[in-house]
Amino acid sequence: MKGVVNWFNVEKGFGFIKGEDKNEYFVHFTGIDTNGFKALDEGECVEFEIEECPRQGEKAVRVRRESNTSKSESLSVEKMIDFLKFERENLLNIIGDNHSEFNKGRMYAMDKMIDGMEVIFKNI
Repeated sequence: MKGVVNWFNVEKGFGFIKGEDKNEYFVHFTGIDTNGFKALDEGECVEFEIEECPRQGEKAVRVRRESNTSKSESLSVEKMIDFLKFERENLLNIIGDNHSEFNKGRMYAMDKMIDGMEVIFKNI
């Protein structure tokens, strides 16, 4: 079955996937088919199988990322853009009225990063 990760807590090691059948399935990190660190990103497109579990009911197992992850990639870029905009506002609050050449350069660089990320986001 295919689905989208609704939520995944890395510290707790579990989350939920909304299946294409509109049902929500519990997923534990041990059910993720990947090498290395086992975690999922919110909005990530996945494929999985369903297994009956006495404690959680139906749960997602053998979870793997779809080969076409454009939705998760675009969400990751969107999160990065939001983060950069947030950091830009923090920088503005820190420098206040101090518009030295150095601070103007920092703001210019931040604006260019945001612009570049928005171009990437539009092309995904």
